[in-house]
Parts: sequence; structure tokens; C-alpha cells
Amino acid sequence: MGEYIFGSHILESLTTGMYQDSRMIFREYIQNACDAIDSAVEIGLLSDKDEGIIDVNINRKKRKITIKDNGTGIKSSEFARVLSNIADSDKKAGIDKGFRGIGRLCGLAYCEKLIFTAKFAGEKVISKLVCDAELMRELIIGSANAEHDTEKRYTASEVLNFMNEFTFSEDKEKEEQEESENIDEHYFIVELVNINNENTDLLDYDGVKNYLAFTVPLPYSITFSPYRSRIREYAAKLGFVIDEYNIFLNDEQLFKPYTVNFMTGRGKGRAGDEIIDLEFENFRDVNNNIIAWLWLGVSHFRGVISEECLMRGIRIRKENIQIGDADTLQRFFSESRGHHYFIGELFCVAKDLIPNSQRDYFNENKLRVELEYQISHYCATLSRVYHGGSKLNKLIATPDEAAKNALEIEKLRNSHDIIKRIIQDYEEKKERETEPAERIITIHSVPARKYSKKELRLLGKVFGVINSSLDSETAYELINKIKDVLE
Repeated sequence: MGEYIFGSHILESLTTGMYQDSRMIFREYIQNACDAIDSAVEIGLLSDKDEGIIDVNINRKKRKITIKDNGTGIKSSEFARVLSNIADSDKKAGIDKGFRGIGRLCGLAYCEKLIFTAKFAGEKVISKLVCDAELMRELIIGSANAEHDTEKRYTASEVLNFMNEFTFSEDKEKEEQEESENIDEHYFIVELVNINNENTDLLDYDGVKNYLAFTVPLPYSITFSPYRSRIREYAAKLGFVIDEYNIFLNDEQLFKPYTVNFMTGRGKGRAGDEIIDLEFENFRDVNNNIIAWLWLGVSHFRGVISEECLMRGIRIRKENIQIGDADTLQRFFSESRGHHYFIGELFCVAKDLIPNSQRDYFNENKLRVELEYQISHYCATLSRVYHGGSKLNKLIATPDEAAKNALEIEKLRNSHDIIKRIIQDYEEKKERETEPAERIITIHSVPARKYSKKELRLLGKVFGVINSSLDSETAYELINKIKDVLE
């Protein structure tokens, strides 16, 4: 049997042609960092995930991106083997977040040099691989333009040998440190040097931050209290843990920016809405095993959620990493706008639901087909829910309208549990409007004699943020506790 030769074009497919959005390289390197942190916890280098740190740094002036984690690193004896192999990863599909062994190549399409640096705990040696991405592209183009036998056509193996340079050395920059401190360090660093002029989106801090906010495995923001606790508790009851990591962008810790309040509609039709409760749903296989579960924010459905609201839509997640984009589930709704009435996340937990290489959906198998069948039925129910919510808003537009339409409102109450909760919220708010004014706690209820005007203004701002960020009940309780402490 002859030797199989892979042309250099395969490298182009695994780099330039791999992703539609260049920012996906952040997801690839971060998911590898998460796996390294998991391994570090497993072997005792870290006590838990909270000790894990992933630092992403964007230097626009130097056109450089650095991603560093304090996971296991790589042993110097294994470094060349691990980073030389393509699509021959030691990771396990369905268990590890990255598993194909090709994601580390993605940065080659967007920079002049791609550098990997690693150190393993207990070793003095620092291992480094410098990949000349510019040379790689020149060799690939040269092979593509070769028309005659006398012109050189390079194989993928030859290109890799030309472009890759491995070095192994002791950490000279830290010679003055105690040897024990230095030798216990463990890390892995990815550097993209001199980002291509056509890929300036990779250096856009705000754009990258918004992309990472919903794509990588982040904890929920405090602005999503008390629902973030309820989601974690629900997952725990099912026997699952939501993967969350400490990820920083230019020293700012990132969180999923879910909030209680949001805007609907556009232009003059804009209106405020809020999440008043959560709805949960489980999806099971033929053996009654949970293959996915979902949380949904119950709102008043006052309109389609505004485009600028980043959290709109039900996002698919595997290991808390987004699959596809914000609208991947949109096709399961009979009306495309239907998906934009909702906020939520679908956590796929079955091992056999395996993301494809671009992580924009799952590989096709029987379990994926079964999940799609169940999601289609669930989305049909959700369509009836938002239509019912829209009708309810018209029926209760004013107190007079609500009184006149009492019979129709009662019929809607029995149409779905979500509609029932919306009606209950409306009725509870109506009752609270008649409560004594002292229930509403403002800055004026704080003893002014104990604080300066400057301090009172600051407290006023704090109370304002609490009232605008949390649901009314939680805001009331929190402000009341602050008031008690201040008295």
C-alpha cells in the first residue's frame, strides 16, 4: 500500500476556511483552556474551578492577542508530540469541550506568527512553538499556483515542517525568584502576533466582549438575581453542574449579561418589559434519560424583544459553550419572529449530542433527530404562549378594559401555565399599588442627619441601580436590609 499524501490545501481548509466569524478563534482557545483547568483540578494542581483563571488580552496598538490559562500546561517531553499532531487529540468526544485537535490551528489564518508556550508543574523547562503563519500562506499559495511538474507542490507535512520551530529552555526571566516558586508554575499561553489588517474585528474590545458574553462558559451576572441561583439549583436537582470559569478580558471579568429588565419593539413602539418568573422544560430519550433541559424567562410578551438586546432568543449550549448563534433555534418556530419573544438557554447534556467541527450545530444521529422532534413540539406550544400573551396585553391595557374583559381573561388563564403566571403578576402588581406608601423604600427613608449630602447622593444612585436591575420584590428586600444597616 502506497503512502497517503495530503496536499497543503488541507491546512487552508483547517484555518482560513474553517470559520465564518473570525472571533470564533477566541472560543476555540478558551474551550481548550477550560479543558486544561478541568485536568488541573482532576490531578490536584488546582483545588477547584474557582482557582482556574483564563486571561484574554487584546493589545490594539501592538496588534497582538494573548490567551493564558493556569491549567495543567504540557510536559516538555510531550509538547512536540501534542502540538505536532493534527486531528489526533487525546481528548474525548462528548466529555471534553475541545476534542478534534484542530482548533489550535485556527489562529494561523489571522496573524503573522502564532506562538504556543507551556510550562508543566515541577519542571524548569519552558516549551515554545513558533508558527510562521505568513510563510504557511505563501507556501499554500505557491502550491496552488504551481502548474508544471518542475514547480514545487508542497504537502501539508512539508509546510508544517517549514513553518514550525520548537524551542525548549529554562525560564531566564525569573532566575531571581526562589526556585520552588518558579518550578511549581503551570500554564499555557497562546499569542497571535501582528493581526492581519483585514481582521481588525479581533482587536475591537467591545465587539469581542459582546461575542464572548454569550459564547464561552461564563457565570451569570449579578444583574440576573434571583434567577441565576434558581437556574443553578434546578440543574443541581437534575444532577448536572453548569460549567462556569473565571475569564478575564483585559483584566475585566466577564459574565453572561442577562438582566431582569429589557426593551421590546422599535421606534415609537418601544416598551419596557421584565422577566417575572422562570419556566423549565426537560427533554428525554426513549429510556427516559434527560438529553437536554431548558430555562425560559417568563415576561409579559409586550412585543418582539429589541434587536439591541443581546440576550434575546433561546441559545443552545453544550458544556455551557454556545452552539451556533443567538438564532439557531429560530427555524423551529412557525413564525421567525416568534423566537424573538423569548429569552432562555437550552443545555444539551447527552454525550451523544456532539458538536460539529465548526460548533454551529450537532453531528447528525438518532438522538439529534429525537431532540429536534421534541423541540419542534415545544416551540409550537411557545407560539401559542406569546400569541396568548399579546392578546392578554390588549385585554388589560387599562383597568376599565381589564374589568370589561374579565371573562376572556379567565379563559386565557387556563390556556397555559405561563399565561396564568402573567395574569397573577398583573393582579399582584395591582394589589401593591394600593399598599401604604412606606413600602416603597427610597433614599428619603435613610436618616439624613448621619450622612453628608455627597454620601446621600451616592446612596441614592445605589438604590436606583438596585431598583432598575432587580425585580421589585428582591429590590425591596435588599434596599430594606441596607436601610437597616445604615440606621
